[in-house]
Amino acid sequence: MNTDVVEKIAKKASNLPVEAQRKALEYVESLEREETAERKPFRSVLGILADRNVHISEEDIAEMRGDACRNFPREEPN
Repeated sequence: MNTDVVEKIAKKASNLPVEAQRKALEYVESLEREETAERKPFRSVLGILADRNVHISEEDIAEMRGDACRNFPREEPN
């Protein structure tokens, strides 16, 4: 914990009106909840589709990549 930052926050908060202090406290509490919340692990696209019985082959990927790049400009436009 950085005590300088904590002291600066406390000093600035003490100069605010009571309602603004309450809002600041709510904000700090929301930050605290975010930090302590259990984060869901990232799932890849294939992981998300795994339970939907979707199968993407290497050929499918190559075809889509070719379709996406086919009209991509090869030179800088003037």
